[in-house]
This record gives sequence, structure tokens and C-alpha cells, in this order.
Amino acid sequence: MSKALGYLSGVVISSPVLGFFTGERLSDIEKGFEGKGDATGYDRLVYKYGQVYHSGKWVNYYETYQRENYWKFETITYKPDGSLSNAKTEYYFPETFGYLPFDWIYTSDFYDNQRIIDVANYQYGVEPNRTAPTRDYYRYENYRSLWNAKGVMPY
Repeated sequence: MSKALGYLSGVVISSPVLGFFTGERLSDIEKGFEGKGDATGYDRLVYKYGQVYHSGKWVNYYETYQRENYWKFETITYKPDGSLSNAKTEYYFPETFGYLPFDWIYTSDFYDNQRIIDVANYQYGVEPNRTAPTRDYYRYENYRSLWNAKGVMPY
């Protein structure tokens, strides 16, 4: 079994908040520089693949996924002449800042590693030379946490 991540830009937007400014950008604001801070939703796709070793290589025979929504913070400060002083983009993922997604959806077998292996082996038995994995489409939706909930995703 293997995992892969994919990213998509999000559509959830919040108002600028001074609390997002840190480091050099916060120092710039304290000096009186102008700045802008935005929080936007950011989708991350996490895939799990059921693989079978076939013809000398690992081949994907089953695919499951989870879509996770996180916050992305962008902060920018400008010098008095209007030129850029500092800019930073931070993604609030569990592995970087410890935040859980504020919303996520997963397919039926995403958290069942044995099922992923079993389906991959079955698909291999039915069609060993297939060119694309069977996909798990049935989803569980509307799992939500507070925007600032901390933790680790259990996959």
C-alpha cells in the first residue's frame, strides 16, 4: 500500500487578521509599514493505493482517498514607498503546525488498510493487466472540527 498527496486551491475566505502576522512581517507592522493578511481554505487530497507486484513492478489496483480542508495564511508587508517588504505563505497542516483539517470527506475504505489490500488482490485476480486502478467512490461527508483544533490525522 502507498500514499500520495495532491493539492487544490480552496475557496473559503476569511477577513484579514493582525494575529496572522509573525516574524519579520509583524516587525514591519510594528514599524508602521502597511500590510495585508488573508486566510483562505486549501484542499489537500490524500490517496492510498492497494498495490500488487506484477511483471517486475508495483502496480496500483485499488485507489481510495480523503479530501481535507485546511487554512492557508498569506501575509504581506509594504515599505512606505509601496514596494514589497516581506511576504510569507503558511499552510496549517497537522505535520507543520499541528492543526487538523476544519472539514474532510473520505471514501468508504480509506481507513481500512486490510480492505484496500484485499480489493487490490481481488482486482489483480480478475484483471491482472489492467491499466488503471479501481476507485473507491462511496464517501462519508461532513466531518468537521474547529478551525483551531490540533491533532494528527490517523492514517
